[in-house]
Amino acid sequence: MRSFRHKIGDFKELLQFGMVGTIGFLVDSGALLLLMSFGLNPYWGRLGSFFMAVNSTWVLNRNFTFKAKKTTTLGTEWVKYLMANSLGAILNYGVYALLLSKVEFVAQWPVIGVAAGSIVGLMANYINSRVFVFGHKQKAM
Repeated sequence: MRSFRHKIGDFKELLQFGMVGTIGFLVDSGALLLLMSFGLNPYWGRLGSFFMAVNSTWVLNRNFTFKAKKTTTLGTEWVKYLMANSLGAILNYGVYALLLSKVEFVAQWPVIGVAAGSIVGLMANYINSRVFVFGHKQKAM
């Protein structure tokens, strides 16, 4: 059975991942608004803003959340991060696009859709980042 201290460490890691995700949300939202101001529609703008956000969260997670678990070269880790977070990205963008197309309020305020998509993708991204990118294998209970 895992110790209480180990469980607290896991919670701290999840909390740090959430804080990094909040910064990623701010990058994503700000970049989306900026790209839309240059004339991109909210669907294409979100693809660009998401790419900016995923790069910023990779840098922050590698240096803050999972700093003791760097297991590979930068390039390999970046590719693994993108691949591991693809499920979260699909869920995130799917929720965003669905809300944008079906809810008038979200169409007027796309950042609401960014927030909803980010929340949905959070857990998939945390688990995949922890296990597949930064090398933390879950021990049997």
